[in-house]
Amino acid sequence: GSNGGRFWRLIWADNIDRDASTTSAAVLQSGRPSTGALMSATTGWPRCGTFIQSRFILAGFALRPETIIASVVADFFNFSSAEALEADAGFEFSLDSDDVPVIHEVFAGRHLQIFTENSEWYVPNRTLDASQAITFVRTTSNGSAPGIDVLQVEGASLFVQASGDAIREFIYSDSEQDYTADL
Repeated sequence: GSNGGRFWRLIWADNIDRDASTTSAAVLQSGRPSTGALMSATTGWPRCGTFIQSRFILAGFALRPETIIASVVADFFNFSSAEALEADAGFEFSLDSDDVPVIHEVFAGRHLQIFTENSEWYVPNRTLDASQAITFVRTTSNGSAPGIDVLQVEGASLFVQASGDAIREFIYSDSEQDYTADL
């Protein structure tokens, strides 16, 4: 299923009574390494990216599918964070959820929008600043189909629902101060 591309930690068994039994382990299928660079030929590449506020945003890494990184302002391939956390430095953040949300798309709409396999998120902060905490708001639980671009149409972000049988309109409501994802 969708777990096939994820990284799994090395598993081993500990016996409480070592004299009573023995254990053995065998590698049934070689996986990807669980440590290393966030993106490389060994650990994989990000699923998506966008440009916003003179930053290059990348997300949905094979090693950490819930992670988003932002480049230094106006230096698109420099993802270094500064020692003193300057506002224009690069930074990394992850979606905080009970499950591991696999990010399929990041989109620069009215806000920075994140579409995962089981929900939609946005960043209410108008300015992405490395020296400030970034808040993610989970709005709806439809999920987005992988590999299909999000489109901006008349102020709304259109995306294909994870099930593949509906196109949803992700639109901000000024009266409710939140997004909805209507059919």
